[in-house]
Amino acid sequence: MTQGMTADYHQIARLTEQVYDLARQAHEIHVTSPAGTDLTARFDPALRWVPCTGIYHRAGQWGNLPEGETFTCPATAEGVVAASVLGDYFSEKYGVLPTPIFFHISAGEISCGQAPTRRWWMKSPPISLRPKTDGAWANVPSAPTSASTG
Repeated sequence: MTQGMTADYHQIARLTEQVYDLARQAHEIHVTSPAGTDLTARFDPALRWVPCTGIYHRAGQWGNLPEGETFTCPATAEGVVAASVLGDYFSEKYGVLPTPIFFHISAGEISCGQAPTRRWWMKSPPISLRPKTDGAWANVPSAPTSASTG
């Protein structure tokens, strides 16, 4: 955080705008990783891209610091995300996971999550987290343990 706050924000703004110019033309992105991520996201031109340059001069403008990101919301996503870092709370508590957790995404929603048997995560073999119709989550036993979706 300290290094990001001392960066040259005019240079960050130029690079962010270059990424924005490329990204806003995208119709689809396919992301893979050696850990097992294999995700395709499709974009809708009606859902705008937002460049966050870190330079704000008008009342009402805001951003997160340090800056330098370009983002949107995909229209939909399909595939698998392998995650070894789970965000501020879980990463502080558990660190970087030695084996990733796999989130299976179908029609833009997490359809199941799989993790190795670990006391910090579960007391039984891997589970699937499937959304209930009311938006809550239910633990459902899972049969497959690979990162494959099909």
